[in-house]
Amino acid sequence: MQFRYLDTIQNPERMDEGKFQKVTAIAWSPNSMRLAVATMSRRIYLYDEDGKERDKFNTKPAAKNGTRNYLIRDVAFSPDSTRLAVAQSDNIVFIYKLGRNWGDKKTICNKFLRHVSVTSMCWPSHRPNEIVFGLADGQVMVGVLKNNKAFRLFSTDSYVVSLSPSPSGHGFVSGHLDGKVYRYGFRNSNGTTPEGSNLLFKSPFVPTCLAHGAHIMVAGNAGQVQFYNEDGKHMQTVTHTLQPVRDDVAEAEGMARQAIKDFSSAAFNPAGHTVVVGNYNCFFAFVFNAHTGRWDEAPVTHIENLYSIGAITWRPDGSRLATGSLCGAVDLYDACLRRVRYRGEWELTYTSTSSLMVKNLATGLVTSVASRFRQEVTKVDIYASRYLVARTGETLIFCDLDTKRQSEVAWPKTSGKEKFYFDNPAVCMVFASGELSIVQYGEDEVLGQVRTEHMNPHLISTRISDPKDK
Repeated sequence: MQFRYLDTIQNPERMDEGKFQKVTAIAWSPNSMRLAVATMSRRIYLYDEDGKERDKFNTKPAAKNGTRNYLIRDVAFSPDSTRLAVAQSDNIVFIYKLGRNWGDKKTICNKFLRHVSVTSMCWPSHRPNEIVFGLADGQVMVGVLKNNKAFRLFSTDSYVVSLSPSPSGHGFVSGHLDGKVYRYGFRNSNGTTPEGSNLLFKSPFVPTCLAHGAHIMVAGNAGQVQFYNEDGKHMQTVTHTLQPVRDDVAEAEGMARQAIKDFSSAAFNPAGHTVVVGNYNCFFAFVFNAHTGRWDEAPVTHIENLYSIGAITWRPDGSRLATGSLCGAVDLYDACLRRVRYRGEWELTYTSTSSLMVKNLATGLVTSVASRFRQEVTKVDIYASRYLVARTGETLIFCDLDTKRQSEVAWPKTSGKEKFYFDNPAVCMVFASGELSIVQYGEDEVLGQVRTEHMNPHLISTRISDPKDK
């Protein structure tokens, strides 16, 4: 994984009452249109997809006439990107309705008040009306937006230090002061997954940094980064004892390497195959190697005089990384595995093994393409300057780059001898081994199949009915 510095969208010179305003939380909306930054000033700053500040607002204390002496513990966007949850240390979680467009009126649509301090929060991607938050007394709660009531999911005897949503969108993991990590799963729509919590493992240190991707990652004050699978089995430990510094700086200044400081933040990229862990003046990156089943450490990214990185978030397409520092700086980095040019007309930026960004060099239009099964993309072709076909080991991905409608269907026949026809703008016709398959853009199932030895797209008529017409 390669990281390239792009811009500092919030300078550390922004001070309040003569003090640096540490970034306490940062979150990107699922539609990539908004970046929310919370600081020690108890204010939320909103940036657009280009990193320009578009809005800001002050948060409110839990009590109507209360003093503003609380901290913003965490922020999280709703799955539809129209609401922002703000967890505060004065025992409350506020839900702000931001609207879909810049300039829409902001209102508080929900609030969940408790008797102890809120310490952490997450919003599972497939639970649009349920927000999860942890408390200082060890309880993990869920706030139901429909009735504005909070219910206890499970209770422990230890302070909740971290929460992270699971990749499935129907659960989360929680880290506690005694080192224990629990997993909780909600019952999914078809009822195949039972609801409940269970203890996964106990870490030898406090899991202040907790993230869930291809594996579960924990880090803290012991100089270790540990990886566990979803069953709680230990997979790998990476240990750092000395603070990394650039060799040229160490030689020029005769510096002695100091002991590594605490890991302060962590986040997986959307594909779950790369995790970034923040530290003092640097951040570490680990990339999952599917062939060996282990996590490979990428080169450390150094930023002199940055101090601790207290918050990290990824853009939902995986192409950007945002970091927030102790002094209030918010930096943006370009992230990619590799970049290639396709026929001199397109730029393909692989943000993970299973996702890529497709940019039209003539128009500047960018489209995100990803495997929903997290399969490795092995080959990409673009037909008629509009239709993309990507191959994985077990699926085919189709994307209309003009409408950005994407489909992924199971396709074990990856011999590479398939023929694709794009005469109809609504569907792609695939002919292979005497069988014709029709795939509608935006649908993840084959629309229809028929056996035939002769294929001519001019002899086939396809009509897609719009449900609105019924």
